[in-house]
Amino acid sequence: MPDNTTKHEGPAADQITPEDAPQPQADPLLEQVRTRLPEDYELIGPMIHQIRSAGRTKPVCGPVLVRSQARGADGTGWSLDVAFRTFDGDWQRAVLPMRDLLKAPARVVAGLVDRGLDLRGKPGEVCDLLRAMEVDRVGLAVGVTGWVGTDFQRFILPSGEVLTGSGNSDAAGVLFTGEPRVSARPMAEADRAASAAKWLEGVIGRKPDNAVMLGLCAAIAPALMPITAEQSWSFLLHLHGSDGAGRLSRAVAASVWAQPTELHLTWSEPQSRLLAAIREARDGLVLISGYEPRHHRKIPAIAEALTGIDAAGRGRVVVLSTGMVPLLGGDGKALPGQDLRNIIDIDSRSWEVEDPELVLAVAAQHAGSFGPELLRASIDWGVGSRGQYLGIRTDDIRDSVAGPDDLPLDAETERVVLACGAMFAAGHLVTLRMKSFLAGPQAPLQTRLEAFCAHLLESWIARHRGVLSAQDRALLSRAATSVRDLLRDEALVSLEAPDGTVLISETGWFDDSFVYLTAPTVADIAQAAEVDPGRLFDLLQLQDLLKPGGERGFQYKLPSRVPGRPRAYRISRDVLRFAAAGQS
Repeated sequence: MPDNTTKHEGPAADQITPEDAPQPQADPLLEQVRTRLPEDYELIGPMIHQIRSAGRTKPVCGPVLVRSQARGADGTGWSLDVAFRTFDGDWQRAVLPMRDLLKAPARVVAGLVDRGLDLRGKPGEVCDLLRAMEVDRVGLAVGVTGWVGTDFQRFILPSGEVLTGSGNSDAAGVLFTGEPRVSARPMAEADRAASAAKWLEGVIGRKPDNAVMLGLCAAIAPALMPITAEQSWSFLLHLHGSDGAGRLSRAVAASVWAQPTELHLTWSEPQSRLLAAIREARDGLVLISGYEPRHHRKIPAIAEALTGIDAAGRGRVVVLSTGMVPLLGGDGKALPGQDLRNIIDIDSRSWEVEDPELVLAVAAQHAGSFGPELLRASIDWGVGSRGQYLGIRTDDIRDSVAGPDDLPLDAETERVVLACGAMFAAGHLVTLRMKSFLAGPQAPLQTRLEAFCAHLLESWIARHRGVLSAQDRALLSRAATSVRDLLRDEALVSLEAPDGTVLISETGWFDDSFVYLTAPTVADIAQAAEVDPGRLFDLLQLQDLLKPGGERGFQYKLPSRVPGRPRAYRISRDVLRFAAAGQS
């Protein structure tokens, strides 16, 4: 007689699935698992089994599905995009490097188990299953955020989500294999659009504060600058003088992409961490707060990191920094031989901040929705082919200082023009592509944004004593580059000798604040620039860089620790901001 004790009534799945759980046939991902399993594997109820000899089976793990494979542009870095079902029936996603499936199967599977995978076999058996599962496509593995390629159709958000236009729902064959810079809240497209509209209404409104406009423009600008890479550069904006304005700007900027508390570092953190965050933020934003003069030695390294990003390709980064004192000048002193022209100080002491708590509450409630929604709309618009549009916005800012006569701008002022122009383009794009979300007509907000960005430029020019002619700026650049080279080549003698006695020098001396050049050295610099030394002295004095000590001929008498107390030309090390860009 047959043994009825092992006989099942109805489908096997009815015996092992909770009554309130969906049937396997009702889950499309389970059906994909069933059809995609390699030979000698079978989905029995909620468990994948490996078929052994004589028809016997061994449970391996809960349902897993390799959705796609991807490799880097150079053919290396193969990874798997894996979906797996957890104990409670939800589906999770993981990106697994192919090499780790061989080198560290226990670590790989332990991570999946920690997230809810039902493991019944050995970790190596799960990894063998994943490697054997065939896929119908191989995508592009990308380990950094920002734009993918140069067609500007795919953008990897700081959360790691691959954003495309409205017509592409499968991330256009791109798999992000890096570490997300922020956490992400799952949100349907319709919900994100509604949240973005509320963010724009509650944060920007009709008449945003300066701090709000700065946060918005700084957050969006790095995503646009690669489109016109030859006319853009990475930069650091340092907002100083108002703690309230700094706090509001940081929160608004962060909430464009994530929660206001994310993307946030402090100047007190190790320099290595600050530099790593900047290098990982391709086409993105970095926030640093709490600058104090004791942090000044980190400034040149950050400036150099930004320059390195620009030299590496089209990627761009904007750093928004805050503190009560400026980065350049004041009590902070830059190290020698550094190009600091990508550092822009913004004095916010006169900025009014009205009802910031309401803005902060809305920014937190709808955080992370506006930036993706704006980018999606911009991709649909074809922003990658709109370089001329972005250039026009920069021209609008340039015209505010060049005037109707199109006054030629020096190289340093032009760099600040490009930064302010990029921010205006970002704000203008918001009014153009998100106009259906605005509470009123877009023109007044566009005018307000343009006036704000132009004011940033004009304030910078006022602080730097006006717009220099191209000839004067070139002369300053040659002199500053010569000073930088003298410092780099250790041709100058330090005035801070440990034994208290300073050697005589035919070239000059230096300390933390100044360089002291001999008359023959200055004459050589002027001769190399093909100008009379008197013109060089006048220009240095006009820029408050030459610091005479009451001696004849603009000279300064060195301290008594220098034998004979010779006279030299004392020049502020702030002159180095005019030096030509170069490797340190």
